[in-house]
Amino acid sequence: MTHSSYSPSKSEVPLKTKGTSIPLLVNASVTLVREGSLVALYIFGGFDRDTDEVFNSMVKIEIRGRSVNAAVIDNRGQFPGVRMGHTSTLQTKTHTSRLLIFGGENDSRGLCSDLFFFDIPTSKWTQPKTRGHLPECRSRHAAVLHGEKLYITGGMKANNGVSSDLVWLDLRTMRWSKPQEFVARYDHAAFVYNERIWVYGGIGPEKRRPSEIAWYDIHSGHRSVVQIYGDLSPEPPGNHFLFPCNRTLVEFVTSGPVLNSDDAYVAALDLDSFRWRRIGGCDVVGAKGYQWFYLAAQPNSTTGYLLGGPDESDVEILSDVLEIDLEQFGMLSEPSQQNAPQSLGHDWGNIFLNGQGADFTITALNADDTTSDPIHVHSLVLVTRWPHFRRLCKSQMKEVQEAKMHIPEAHAVVNALMSYFYTDSIASTPVPTTARLLVLANMYHLPRLRAMCVLKVSSEMDVENGATIWDCAKVSAEDGVRRQAAFFCLRHWGRVVRTRAFHELSKQSVLELCGEAADNGCVESDPVNEEDGQTEAIPMEH
Repeated sequence: MTHSSYSPSKSEVPLKTKGTSIPLLVNASVTLVREGSLVALYIFGGFDRDTDEVFNSMVKIEIRGRSVNAAVIDNRGQFPGVRMGHTSTLQTKTHTSRLLIFGGENDSRGLCSDLFFFDIPTSKWTQPKTRGHLPECRSRHAAVLHGEKLYITGGMKANNGVSSDLVWLDLRTMRWSKPQEFVARYDHAAFVYNERIWVYGGIGPEKRRPSEIAWYDIHSGHRSVVQIYGDLSPEPPGNHFLFPCNRTLVEFVTSGPVLNSDDAYVAALDLDSFRWRRIGGCDVVGAKGYQWFYLAAQPNSTTGYLLGGPDESDVEILSDVLEIDLEQFGMLSEPSQQNAPQSLGHDWGNIFLNGQGADFTITALNADDTTSDPIHVHSLVLVTRWPHFRRLCKSQMKEVQEAKMHIPEAHAVVNALMSYFYTDSIASTPVPTTARLLVLANMYHLPRLRAMCVLKVSSEMDVENGATIWDCAKVSAEDGVRRQAAFFCLRHWGRVVRTRAFHELSKQSVLELCGEAADNGCVESDPVNEEDGQTEAIPMEH
């Protein structure tokens, strides 16, 4: 069967910056800061690619709706000298926020290990005094904040060496730690997930781009390097931008060296399974016709901003900003544990399973559409956890008076919903059931459950469940998940059409899934199947 490739909805048009003209800066820092309804990008330092001039100016790009304005902030206080290859890390507190500028190199290629604070509300610089083991001078390193500690990893050191250490600064005592052996990288990214410092990308001592990912356990000090294999791993050509979001590392590969804008794509790495997957093409990130040089995002956010300009001629200024929303790829922020019910868990799960003391029954549908056996639940739990049930009780509906309710959905899905109310977890719920549970999460306005379902189906999508996820996402109006699932199904069309999930789609759904294909797509044969080594026809855009 032939088909066209998937083309998601068109991206937002990049926004032109007004005000101060920003030269094409190399090795500057770009930091995203949210100030109420205002989004601001703070650009510090870097050198002009055309003049080689190195700067120490701070430029603020304000984004209000579709209005973008850039202006230089006058340096006040104890401000840094000119530099490039430094890091800028945002630290937010209750009443204030500041940027932590560390390291880099000056205009005479001298390396730095100094630290400066830029107070955002007052736009004033300070240079704090630190104690302990002063870190080795470096540039093009990575920095990440976790709690009250600033972690610094890798970077270029003297004599073109590559640093392999990890150091951190306790911002309460202003004391530096002793260096810990970690992984030798520069121009890489660092982020925190599951109480570990993760490092990916960049360049190693052999001047090659490593494919492995490394982590350092913050509490135990254990560290490991994981080699990631597979044809879906991002290739070196192009400009690579990393966007960590909870348990997923998203990589945007845009036009650049040896890669034109038509071949740009978006990939995602699941940090639990170490499995790469392609989740979008160039149209998704607005890559066509533009070159992007910086991505500004905050950890575990779903929104970031690309900074660059049109590639119709040699880019000389950073003139355009493009908003990136990970929700269009079916990714949401991780549900906060702060508001997670503390009284639920293993014991409540056992109570649900044995039905002891239950005072309410819920029925669902069997596979043949007959009424299922009753699910025994506790009205107190439902009142506490389910707003829809609270409304029924308040209105004294018939269901409450008779202490029974029928939900016309599959028994496995309704049972999973009830289990969630007791345990606050869907960890053991199969992915196809989770996809159908997403429909109920939206129907009953359960945002926490919705986020859990979206995260699970997005990260565990495969050939066997892709069609089910697409169909359920369509029904529940989850456009981000639907587009991701459609892209996946069309990319693996040869195997998806042979699955039970695809055969269970209605005729209308099959037509709608085919309609997700792009008008200008075609079929090309991939010599090696991306997952199991078999030959498969997959869609490609031209």
